[in-house]
Amino acid sequence: MTLFFRPAISLIALVCALSASAQTLTLTGEIDAARLNEIASSSQEISTLDLSGAVIVAYNGPRLAANRSYHPANVLPAYVLSGLKASKVILPQSITAIEDGALMGADITEITIPPTVTAIGQGAFAACTALKSISIPQTVARIGSHTFAGCTALTSATIGAKTLPASTFADCTALSSVTLASGLDSIGADAFAGCTALSGISIPATVTSIGDRAFARSGLTALSLNNLSSLRHIGTQAFAHCLKLREVILPAQASLATGVFFDTPSLSAVALPASLKSLPDLTFKGSKSLIDAAELLPGQIDSIGRLALAGMLSAKHITLPKTLKYIDSEAFDNWNALQYIDATSLNAVPDLGDDVWRGIDKSKVFLDTDSEVTELFMAAPQWQEFAFDSSDITTVLSPVDDIQLNVRFEGLLLRIAATTHITAASLYDLAGRVVASYKGAGAESLTLDTAASAETFFILTVTLDNGQSGSIKLLRQ
Repeated sequence: MTLFFRPAISLIALVCALSASAQTLTLTGEIDAARLNEIASSSQEISTLDLSGAVIVAYNGPRLAANRSYHPANVLPAYVLSGLKASKVILPQSITAIEDGALMGADITEITIPPTVTAIGQGAFAACTALKSISIPQTVARIGSHTFAGCTALTSATIGAKTLPASTFADCTALSSVTLASGLDSIGADAFAGCTALSGISIPATVTSIGDRAFARSGLTALSLNNLSSLRHIGTQAFAHCLKLREVILPAQASLATGVFFDTPSLSAVALPASLKSLPDLTFKGSKSLIDAAELLPGQIDSIGRLALAGMLSAKHITLPKTLKYIDSEAFDNWNALQYIDATSLNAVPDLGDDVWRGIDKSKVFLDTDSEVTELFMAAPQWQEFAFDSSDITTVLSPVDDIQLNVRFEGLLLRIAATTHITAASLYDLAGRVVASYKGAGAESLTLDTAASAETFFILTVTLDNGQSGSIKLLRQ
């Protein structure tokens, strides 16, 4: 049964006359926001609302939905069809805009947006939990935030608009297929947050920014952005809590905000932007599957942020770039599997925040340094507890006098030799306890017995007859 409504007929009488078999309500002629508001609140038995032959005129009167008293002509009015029970709505072909919340929470399963529409307001289709697919034509120049947020049955979407605003598809848990406009310029904050069925997406090369939490809690498994030559910024926690994300390639020129990959436990391969100068706080915190971290840090990095690499439980090897100047607090927290740090390119000891290496047994980690700065690392707080390859060391104590000192372990015996006389030598464990010592008139070589100690790492202090002294950290292998 199809019913037609014209302004001369009482809507209330029409609704009351609907029979149980009524399926479609067809409205023609001029209608306004007040009439549409009545339909949404009274027509419980309509499955299809056909407005294709209607013309929406301006309304200026008592306040309607969302406390608005004015609704312009040729637009689907804000909120007036919110909660509509019809499963299908055929929109007027003359409308130029769909206003905020126009069909929010409606029971629609499908909707066709006319090519005359140029703007869609905030939350226009939000919480339409039966809506299965949507296609927005390229004529739509503007979309408001939260347009389809909470549309939990939505599986596919095609977006012709050039900008994707905040929370466009937030918590669309069934969304698995998305086609974005070829000229898209940005992806807003939370745009795909919570889209757990979205395992992959093709992002146009024209995109310049990806907003905060844009893909957080999504189902992405792999993402290659290296072709995005225009991408300049990736926002805070943009890919955080993506539990299935395994591989990511980022473009060379993009900057990163805080926690871009925070809590991505399956992430095992990532290529950071080559131009990155600072690794922000929390970037990889919780990325426990990143095992091969040897070349993780780009060569231009000068600082590593707080907790930036914390919780990478499986990483065994890290290379510190030559530009590195500062590592912030707890940056390497709980690197339980760490075995080797390659710091050979550093010509100075980086400054550190608090507890940079918290949870690491540094005595089991080999810190490889350039020989010219090894002693600086051995004397530096938070660095000196690492293992240095110092079982056989020749070092220059006095470049002016060309005084050299050679130290090597032969089993449990420590052999010390110098190109001048040694007047004192003391060997300490890392707790500061004296293991063995020598004091005398002067000898060019001597032997200290370390059999009394079960420790592996020691600090040797040597004093020469010219009054010079120096310290060396030693590993007894």
